[in-house]
Amino acid sequence: MLFPLLALCWLLAGNVQAAPAFADPAQDIDRIVELTVQRRAVMRDVAAWKWVHELPINDPDRERELLERMRAQARVLGIEPEALADFFELQMKWGGREQRRAFAEWEKGGAPVAAARDLNTELRPALDDIGSELLRALYVSLPELSAANFETRHAERVRARANLTEDDAAALL
Repeated sequence: MLFPLLALCWLLAGNVQAAPAFADPAQDIDRIVELTVQRRAVMRDVAAWKWVHELPINDPDRERELLERMRAQARVLGIEPEALADFFELQMKWGGREQRRAFAEWEKGGAPVAAARDLNTELRPALDDIGSELLRALYVSLPELSAANFETRHAERVRARANLTEDDAAALL
């Protein structure tokens, strides 16, 4: 069974015309995984800022804005807009889960909250940059993502490179 993440990537290829590809498709796929991991790594800092400023984890207005921006960019690139929105919505769900884990740890009196980097001037711009790069990486990878043997060629490497926990693997299957 394809990961939902990988299945969404495959769906992104639905309406693309002549997307460019680099010489090594595996590197293209690795880049998507790397960016996804980078994005998730920022989430503890986001949680720290929200914790210190007593803000909720979810920001529905920002999430809606991001998804609309991704749909618009998908249309420009000839990518299926809803599939791309689903991909980024999955990223946001993962981010929320990482933040909830951090909040739960701090509520129990676990590790102290690290110095919070500013959400608006540092963290959100970093997340926006990762999101833009992720969109480019998905676009470049579309030929490989839509290949008939994509899962056979990449699923195990993606699992390993993403350093998935057992819970993450279960969520993706």
